[in-house]
Amino acid sequence: MAQVKPARTIKTPVRAASTPSITPKQTQYTRWSAKAGANISVVYLARNIKDNNNAPGYCGGLNYEINNFIRVSTLYSYFRPINIEPTWLNVRASTTEMNLEMVAHFPNKKTLLYPFVGVSYNTILRGEHGRKEPLGGPQPRYRY
Repeated sequence: MAQVKPARTIKTPVRAASTPSITPKQTQYTRWSAKAGANISVVYLARNIKDNNNAPGYCGGLNYEINNFIRVSTLYSYFRPINIEPTWLNVRASTTEMNLEMVAHFPNKKTLLYPFVGVSYNTILRGEHGRKEPLGGPQPRYRY
């Protein structure tokens, strides 16, 4: 009887793909961003007799990033009319802000802080006067 020799297995080296590595496309970077939201401001006046002093409103703005360190931010806030009883009724307010923000990177590369300096312009338009006006009769509307 003849002996059968086991077949010899030959391992061929695995070749890597011959195509050059594909680099991901660079995403387009924009310097502009928009923001919108809702806000609540609380009115603190000594003569206000209401329990609920909240003035809800809406806000929106734009940001422009000058470079990786500085950006300019604008924000406009509109507040719904409120009554500050007993003296002011139908008070309408709005705020416009413009800020210069500098970015501070933390060592963990995930936390950013934006200290800022800016200007704010506030408009308060008072409607009718209440019935207990301490200064006397009705007075004209004021725009601050």
